Amino acid sequence: MGYSMGGFIVLNAFGIEGAVPGVWVDGAVFSVRQILLNELRKQVSSLGDLSLDFAWRKANKNIELHFQNPGEGLPKGPDRARKVYLVQNTDDTTVPLDQYEQLKGLFEAHPKKYTLGGSWVAGGNCKGDTHRIFALKYTAEYREKMCNFFTSVFGASKERCTSALLFPVA
Repeated sequence: MGYSMGGFIVLNAFGIEGAVPGVWVDGAVFSVRQILLNELRKQVSSLGDLSLDFAWRKANKNIELHFQNPGEGLPKGPDRARKVYLVQNTDDTTVPLDQYEQLKGLFEAHPKKYTLGGSWVAGGNCKGDTHRIFALKYTAEYREKMCNFFTSVFGASKERCTSALLFPVA
């Protein structure tokens, strides 16, 4: 399970570690380079395109950000139809919808390797924030969806996934 850049890391691990039966990612990054370009465009408009190569070299000076990435690692995963759940806020300005669409397309292109066990794609904001908000704004619904997904991954009963049976949110 991972959010944002944590989702990027979780997806990399999921592609490498074939024993993991399922993964839940929320606002996951597909391409760090594309996120960098989006942020450059926010700051300097079309000059962002011209400065991407310089910025990418600078960002990778001490670490190779795409040493592992979902686009390369996930297609190498085992043919086990492992389950994936994708969450994306259509209003997210940090990890935009195209990142979700690329991930979804990748999973759909490899049906022997992955099964899209569900997705939750909707718009929303929480006090002006649009990134990683669903778990905070829609806590009961988020927990119920997550419970249903992971019980299906592990073959457990979904009986306790109703909001009434989950521990109350303080």
